[in-house]
Amino acid sequence: MESIAWLLNFGNGQLAVVGRRELLHLVPQPALFEVPRAPRHCSRVLIWQDRIVPVWDMLAWLAPNSRAVNASLLAVVGYQSGPRQVPRFGAVLLAEPPARVVVADTQACELPQDQSAWGRIASSSFCHEEKPIGILDLPLMFSGACAGKPAANN
Repeated sequence: MESIAWLLNFGNGQLAVVGRRELLHLVPQPALFEVPRAPRHCSRVLIWQDRIVPVWDMLAWLAPNSRAVNASLLAVVGYQSGPRQVPRFGAVLLAEPPARVVVADTQACELPQDQSAWGRIASSSFCHEEKPIGILDLPLMFSGACAGKPAANN
């Protein structure tokens, strides 16, 4: 079975995908607002369509001691926690516009073993151009892990 997904490039060679219908909107040069005392990887929000949307910084999640990234592009994503649940929204910082990719069941592989933080936010992974790419679990990211610390710090 094959599915269409959006390949997200966070910079520094860090890639992940979201489902075709999960990526809703791209925001160039977003105006972001700091959230005091929030985890560094989720310390900013965006006002989008009269909603306060949490913004996920993947590089801060994977390398908590890295330098803060200046956001020039955001992807607004949508998800549901379960059937018939109200849609929720989040955003992720991107280094470049997303690319459309086809993902087949035959590409399934293990998550990168060198970065345990992926296991807290990815439902599974697949091999793309000989590299494991995480499939983001948006409800998990924005409901649970956004409140917590990266696995590398635990």
